Parts: sequence; structure tokens; C-alpha cells
Amino acid sequence: MFFFSRGKEDPLEGLFYIGSADWMRRNLNGRVEVIAPVKDRSLRRKLMKMLTLALEDERSAWLQRSDGLYEKIGKDQGVGSQQALMKLTAAQAQMLDDSFDAADEI
Repeated sequence: MFFFSRGKEDPLEGLFYIGSADWMRRNLNGRVEVIAPVKDRSLRRKLMKMLTLALEDERSAWLQRSDGLYEKIGKDQGVGSQQALMKLTAAQAQMLDDSFDAADEI
């Protein structure tokens, strides 16, 4: 995901793009990588939620230092974005399942 706020107060007014996350030189030289804009506001909201969870990660956080090396700054305790995304996905799947059950009763 690529996000550019463009100085907007409402982050959903920014620019959102989705595409391959594997933009390494070996991949860019031998093939075409594509990103696509996300224009639907409800999809932007979902992407912003995912981005916020990633930025608030207290367990898996790494910092790239000025020398190019990475330093783990996450704690052993706290909220991890992977766990938060799994929990969010499970809750959404349950809601969908419940709506199918309700439709079956009609």
C-alpha cells in the first residue's frame, strides 16, 4: 500500500495505491510492477485502518538507522499488527457469517 496525505486534514482525502510490495532491484529490472489507485472511500477507510494498525505496532516495530541497518525497537509485550489484523479479519468474517445465517432464515 502507498499512502500520500497531500496535506489534507482528512486522511481519506489523500491518495491511496495498492500493488506489489516486492519492489527490489532484481524484480524491477526483469519485469513490470504495477500499482493501482484506490478511489472508493470505503476501501480507503479499510486501508487506513490497516495502515494505522501497522504504525501503532508495539511488538514488530523496526527502525532504519542512518547507516542503513535496522534496529528492532518493538517490545516483547504489547499489541502486534499481525495479531490485530487477524482479530479484525476474524470479526469481519463472523459478521459476514452471521448475515448469511440471517438470510437463510428469511
